[in-house]
Amino acid sequence: MRNITFSAFILLLTIFLGACSEKDLDQDEVMEEVKKSIDDVESYHTLWDVAMEMDYLEMDQTEHSNVKMDIDAIESSNEMRQTVEESDDANQSVVEYYMIEDTMYVNDNDSGWVSESINTIDIQENLTLSYKKIATLLEEIEDELEMETDDDHYILTFKGSSQNVFDAQDEPYSLEVTGFDEDGVNQDLKIKVDKENLYIMNVENTVTAKNDQNELEMKIVQDFSDINAIDEIELPEEIEEEV
Repeated sequence: MRNITFSAFILLLTIFLGACSEKDLDQDEVMEEVKKSIDDVESYHTLWDVAMEMDYLEMDQTEHSNVKMDIDAIESSNEMRQTVEESDDANQSVVEYYMIEDTMYVNDNDSGWVSESINTIDIQENLTLSYKKIATLLEEIEDELEMETDDDHYILTFKGSSQNVFDAQDEPYSLEVTGFDEDGVNQDLKIKVDKENLYIMNVENTVTAKNDQNELEMKIVQDFSDINAIDEIELPEEIEEEV
């Protein structure tokens, strides 16, 4: 009986020590690991969605607009597939792109595929929504962030008004708010980092602004998935047939 009890104690102690050894990183450690992992990211799928609502208070009117981008990118070979959807209260458009080697294929509003030769584009540097650009954004505002966690993520957060946080999003998200005082622009920003591999998985930001005439709400969401799991981007058969 003593041997069984002692063995059970050892097992429980091992489990406890194992759990202790897997404690969460602190914020500085998370940031350092994110920076280290930037060069490891060679391919990914990313979805970007921006929904904007502008209320014109004096006229009692509301305008809506939305932009969505669906992208597969292989940075190591500069190959990309991209779909861009734009809409407002009156119009809607969809443009599809493929970039492979030195050729760009474009289908504008289902008008048919056309191709053109292009100079080599460095996706990591020139794609505004590239993983590197989002990691750089995180690095630029790290001093203004706080951190919380859930079971699977480190969540870096900012809530309030900051010109630095706002300006850092200019390149990846073309974030611009006109007609409002800087102090009146508020953000609720959350950036999720996967605990297992320390890759950025999600960015969410709600931007709000209000004055006597207008009220704005903009919701920005970007997700990353299939990191380093995309080996090749193939042209659809319809492109081969049309071009």
